Amino acid sequence: MSSKSNDLAAYIYHTVGKLQDGYKDNSSWAKERLATLRHVANRSIGDSPETWDVLYDESFPESLIDMKEQNPTRGEQAAFLTLTLYAVHQQSKRHGVHVKTEKGSRPRTLGTAVREFATATGTELFDSSLYRRFTAMVQSQTIEGVAHHLRSLIKLFRTQDSITLDYGALAKDLYYFQDPGRRKAVQLNWARQLYQSPIPVTSQK
Repeated sequence: MSSKSNDLAAYIYHTVGKLQDGYKDNSSWAKERLATLRHVANRSIGDSPETWDVLYDESFPESLIDMKEQNPTRGEQAAFLTLTLYAVHQQSKRHGVHVKTEKGSRPRTLGTAVREFATATGTELFDSSLYRRFTAMVQSQTIEGVAHHLRSLIKLFRTQDSITLDYGALAKDLYYFQDPGRRKAVQLNWARQLYQSPIPVTSQK
């Protein structure tokens, strides 16, 4: 696995962790930053200067920046998108919606979250708008398309307190999705997460 993707994940764990801890502690700084990130969720990095102090803080990896490039790098794009998605998910929640997957614990992946949402809401997964949104995201060929469908899914997740995500792992997926040579592997991994995730026993009636 590339060092850049590991640098990205470490940055997300640090930054999201700091925002989440601050939000849970009722920090005005964290609440203001999350509100700003939510506000720009449909915009690009270049159009969102009000977020740069969060995105490019002292922990942002130099390995993800290319000063010769006029457009955002894959790492910058993935980091920005991940932070805005987390901000949308965390809104109005008293608990943290980001959970780092620990070794031996249940994965907090995107596909797992979709299956858990279907179980929590009593939705017939494979004949639902939820499933159609998920497949539309998986089949997207651009990061903009993925972002559009992901925001839709995250807004649904927000309606159920039981749904959490490993945002560091999601950031890696978004990083690799932007590499044409790795895109199909990411899409396949998302599909595997959904189809191979066991149905949550605790949610069964």
